[in-house]
Amino acid sequence: MFQTELIDPAVKGTLNVLTSCARIPTIKRVVFTSSMAAVLLTGRPLTAETVVDETWFSVPEICEKQQMKWYLLSKTLAEEAAWDFVKEHGLDMVSINPAIVIGPLLQPTINTSSFAVLSLVNVTVGFFQGSEKGGHADR
Repeated sequence: MFQTELIDPAVKGTLNVLTSCARIPTIKRVVFTSSMAAVLLTGRPLTAETVVDETWFSVPEICEKQQMKWYLLSKTLAEEAAWDFVKEHGLDMVSINPAIVIGPLLQPTINTSSFAVLSLVNVTVGFFQGSEKGGHADR
């Protein structure tokens, strides 16, 4: 179910857009908006000396052990497919990996990012509960 609802659309949608970009000779660079999920779970330490480049991906086997495994896998596999595609087709691509993206909802339900922002505004929702001030328990 999650393969067809999350992973396949993420990977196929990414490749469909990149295929269209590759057909237009005036497109020189693609800016790919990914997710922090695609680069968060590498199994490697992130230090000041670490170089984070197009080889820095979440490891699918690590993603599979997480609570939100299907979301993490979909973002990881979509970005990895994007990098493979642009290398094969000679496109220049940069990827940004935000922790949260806010904008108009495309679906009738609240997604995780919108839920986090709503929780900041209305602490009774539960995402950021912990004190009467609506923040951290250590205040």
